[in-house]
Formats: sequence, C-alpha cells, structure tokens
Amino acid sequence: MACPLNLTGPVRFLVAGVSGRAARFRGRAQATPNPYAADMGLNQLKWIELPRFADARGILTSLEVVPFDVRNVFFLHSVVSERGGHAHRNTRQLIVPVAGSFCVHASDGRDSVAYELCDLGRALYIPPMHWLRLRDFTPSAVCLVLTDAPHDDADYLRDWDEFLALSRTERIAL
Repeated sequence: MACPLNLTGPVRFLVAGVSGRAARFRGRAQATPNPYAADMGLNQLKWIELPRFADARGILTSLEVVPFDVRNVFFLHSVVSERGGHAHRNTRQLIVPVAGSFCVHASDGRDSVAYELCDLGRALYIPPMHWLRLRDFTPSAVCLVLTDAPHDDADYLRDWDEFLALSRTERIAL
C-alpha cells in the first residue's frame, strides 16, 4: 500500500453505494463542521490536521486539536489481521497513524468509504454509528485511538445486521 507523495494534498478514497458498484474519487472527504449533527452520513468523517513543530532536533506533533474531551486512549501494534468489525452507539474516536500505514474502511449502513492513514500529521475523526474495519497494516504500523468515553461493552454494535437495522431506524427518525 503506497502513501501519496503529497501528504498535504488530496487523499484517494473509495465509495461504494447501495448498488454495490464502486467508484473511485480523488479529493477530501467532506464533513459537516458540527460533529453532533443529526445526520449519520459518511460526510461526518473528517481529516484533522495535527499541528507540527519542527526544528533541528526533530518534529513534535501535537494532539491539542482533538475535537472532544479525551476519556480513553489505546493503541494497536503488531497487527496481523483485520481489526474493528464493530460500531459504537455513542463514542466518538480520533484515529492517528503513529507509525507505518493502514486502511480504515467505514460504513454508515448505506455507503462505505476507505481511508489510507499514512501521514503522521493527519488523524481521522469518526463520529458514533459508523461501522469500522481496520486492515492492511504495514509491519511497523502503530494506530493510536483517542475516544470521548471509557470502554463500555454496551456501547458496541458487533453484529452487522443489528447495526444496519439501527442505522436505518435512526435515519428514518431524522
């Protein structure tokens, strides 16, 4: 998996519609500015640029721009198979590629999008009710995840059909 050479430029991602046909787009994922918006669409996922401070000693990357109060932090490393395979009912996440690269595949129950995380200065914001699969980890990949809630098994949706039913119900209620 190759990282685009222009790390500050557009990012390639794949969107698959209900019909199952996939189309390639080149550009940034569009996100609503309000992470609490009622819409559950994929347009709420967004890149967060992390401030970098460089000098002769190296680069310091700050997480001061996390769009929520952090209540839990964990990291994945030495990953040899797919991770995720679930959604959170209420938890917001910020996924940061600390080393190496990997892909995040997200679905709102209607459409899907895949993001390649390979730029240490860019994180991916994930609002609640998005099914995630993390895969294609390079051997050196480290994935840092910050969340706005402590771990709670009741917050997890681990069954795809249950997630689809709940996401459709919530869209209808809007």
